[in-house]
Amino acid sequence: MNVNVVSVVSLMLIGGSTIAQQPAAEAAKHELVMDSVARTSSLAQDSPSGWKNGKFTLTDGGPNSMNIGGVLQFRYNGNFRENQPDGNEYTGGFQTQRARLKLDGTVWDKALSYNVMMEMASSSGAFLLDAEGRYTFENKAYVRFGQYKPLFNREELISDQFQLDIERSVTNSVFTMARSQGIGAGWQNEAFRLGADITDGSNQLNSPWSGGTEADFAVTGRADWMIAGKDWKRFSDFTSWRGSEFAAMLGGAFDYETYGDTGGGATSRDLVKATADLSLEGNGWNAFAAILWQQSDPDSSPTAEAIGAVAQGGVFVADQVELYARYDGVFPNEVAGPDNFNTGTVGINYFVTPQSHAFRLSADFIYYFDPESECAIIPAPSTTLNLLQDDEGDQIAFRLQAQVIY
Repeated sequence: MNVNVVSVVSLMLIGGSTIAQQPAAEAAKHELVMDSVARTSSLAQDSPSGWKNGKFTLTDGGPNSMNIGGVLQFRYNGNFRENQPDGNEYTGGFQTQRARLKLDGTVWDKALSYNVMMEMASSSGAFLLDAEGRYTFENKAYVRFGQYKPLFNREELISDQFQLDIERSVTNSVFTMARSQGIGAGWQNEAFRLGADITDGSNQLNSPWSGGTEADFAVTGRADWMIAGKDWKRFSDFTSWRGSEFAAMLGGAFDYETYGDTGGGATSRDLVKATADLSLEGNGWNAFAAILWQQSDPDSSPTAEAIGAVAQGGVFVADQVELYARYDGVFPNEVAGPDNFNTGTVGINYFVTPQSHAFRLSADFIYYFDPESECAIIPAPSTTLNLLQDDEGDQIAFRLQAQVIY
C-alpha cells in the first residue's frame, strides 16, 4: 500500500502543471490510481498472513506457512551463603536467562510440520535448540525426526515459559534427558497418548554423530492417561485458570541407554531411568507430583543409583495472581551422592494479561537445606538454578523475573 501512496504523490507533483490544461484526462488517471490503492488495501485485509491466534503468521493460504515467535526471560538473582572465604555472603545480579527465536509451521502438506528454535542468550553465541520435522496422520499418529526433547519426564516436557515456578527443579536437572537427536513415533486419542524415541541418549544437544559422549543406543517410551478432562492442551502448562473444569492425567516413562563404543570417549555403562507422575487441575488451582529413578552401571566401577521426588501446587488468590509452592529432593546411594539434597520453594506469578502467559511477572524464594558440595550428582554450581558452591548448607536464594512471549 505504501508503494501506491508514493505513486499517487508522484502523479500529483509531476502532473500538477498540466492538470489545468487536461483536467478530464488527469482526473481519470487519478481515479484509476486511487482505485488501485483501494483494491490493494482490500487484498491486504483479506490476506491469510498477519497476526493469527497470538502468532505472526506467513502463509500462502495453502499448505505452506511459517509462524514467527519466541520468548524473553529476564531475571535478577540474589543468593546468600554463610562462611564464604572472601567474606562476601551475598551474590546478586541481572541475567538474561532466555532470549529465543522460534519458527514453526507446515510445508508441502499441512500434515508435514517443522519446528526450529534458537537460543541467543548465551556467552558462547547463538545456538540451535530444536530442529524437528514431523508428519501427522489422520488418525493422530505421527513420526518425527531431528533434535528435540525425548518423551521422558513431564517437568522437562513442559516448555520453559509455561512452568509453574520461574525455573524447573533441581531434581529435574539431575534426571532429565533434556534434548537429543533421533527419530520417534506416537499416537493419541481422547484419553490415551503414547510415544517412543530412539536417540543419541541424554543431554546430547548439538552433539556430532561420532562424539564420545553419545550413547551407542538409547530408547525412550512414555504413556499418558487423561483420567478426567477433554482437551490435551490443558496439560501443556501447569497453571489452571479460574473457571476451568477439573482435569487429571497420570503418566509414566522408561529410558534405556548403553555407552562405550561411539567415539571412544564415553565410559562403558548402561543407564536406566524411569518416572511416574500425576497432574491435577481445577477451578483456579493445580497440583503435580512425580517420582523418578535412575541407575548407572559402569563396567569397571560400582553402580550409582538415585531416586528423585517433586511435589508442587498453585492457587489463584485473585484473577491475575497465583501463589505456588514446591518441594523437591534427590536421594542418591553412596556412589552417586553420598548425601541427599532437598529444596523448598515458594513464589508468586502476576499475569499482566488475564489468563495468558504472554506477559508475566514472577518472584520466588528458595531454601537449599543441604550442602551443595555433599551431593555429587547435583549439576551445580548453576546460575540457572541460582545454586552456588556451598559447603555449609542453608543456602538461601531469590529470583525476580519478567517474561514476554512474542
